[in-house]
Amino acid sequence: MRVTVNIGEADKLRIYALAEDYAGHNGPFLAQHGVSFLIEVEFDGNKPRVLFDTASYTDPILFNMK
Repeated sequence: MRVTVNIGEADKLRIYALAEDYAGHNGPFLAQHGVSFLIEVEFDGNKPRVLFDTASYTDPILFNMK
């Protein structure tokens, strides 16, 4: 399935890495196989968010979002 949305020019774009394969040793984050990104776009007073997730489990993602 392919979805294309033309929003024009964005005021801000933020991409948060919520989970990926490497979190470092003794760091504050959890790692897991796969990636999970929260993508946030601001335009015309709107701020939609998209979760792009190929990770295996929800626990590391929810932990890292805190």
